[in-house]
Amino acid sequence: QIILDNRAGPKAPALASRRTQYASPGSREFLPQHTLFAAGGGTSASECVEGGVGSCWLIAAMASVAAHPGGIRRMLQRGGSAGAYVVTLHSPFDASLPPTKVEVEETLPACCIGAGACAAAYAKPATDDDAQAAAVLWPCLVEKACAASGLFAAGGQGYEGLNGGDPAKALQALTGVAPSVFRLAGEAPAAVDATLQSFLETGEHAICLASAIFDAHAQSDTISRDGVQQDHCYSLLASRPRSARHRSASSDLDRAEADKPPHEFQL
Repeated sequence: QIILDNRAGPKAPALASRRTQYASPGSREFLPQHTLFAAGGGTSASECVEGGVGSCWLIAAMASVAAHPGGIRRMLQRGGSAGAYVVTLHSPFDASLPPTKVEVEETLPACCIGAGACAAAYAKPATDDDAQAAAVLWPCLVEKACAASGLFAAGGQGYEGLNGGDPAKALQALTGVAPSVFRLAGEAPAAVDATLQSFLETGEHAICLASAIFDAHAQSDTISRDGVQQDHCYSLLASRPRSARHRSASSDLDRAEADKPPHEFQL
């Protein structure tokens, strides 16, 4: 078991950058209203919001697992002291290894946003865009445990070690189940549609998608025609039939529309 104590002194591993400070939820300056889980005790994908490090691969995996009842609650329990939680993680490289239990405090790296107020520096506590709602902390605690665990050896320990990664390894670390990986690049849209739809229809899969690099020379993130950011990870949550429209064979626009897969997917 890994015990993480932010007050362990200068010899403790530095999880966050020096531009942040640790803040305790519940103060007037930082998350005065907060809760571990939303009312009713469930979790949802909308509660997972990426913060100040490129951990989209982990946040997308968290969102995919959160969409399934009990998936997150099974891996997160209260610790032995007030404000402490134990997060159960698995090896992202070998699913046969025993799980690792990481104890984290609810204090979080925070940045000053003016007027004495602070905001979480990494995963953002969810409030459903309601300023009066209690902030949901579990995504911050799971991300913090991943940062402290050092399980993602390529990135090292700490939040900066989560900057870029593989959503398949994140799913395995969160669930303990070795994922299936499918390469969709070059596949016809209808074939991709059928593959994704087959997994969604079972209701039993946590699904992540990783987008390709569209423009390696771009100076900033490139957004495709359909709103997908390059070199980014998404959680696949649901689908719906694409709305039909009258098509004329003489229209290039209509021919392009006809070539699209039969479903629209919610990411």
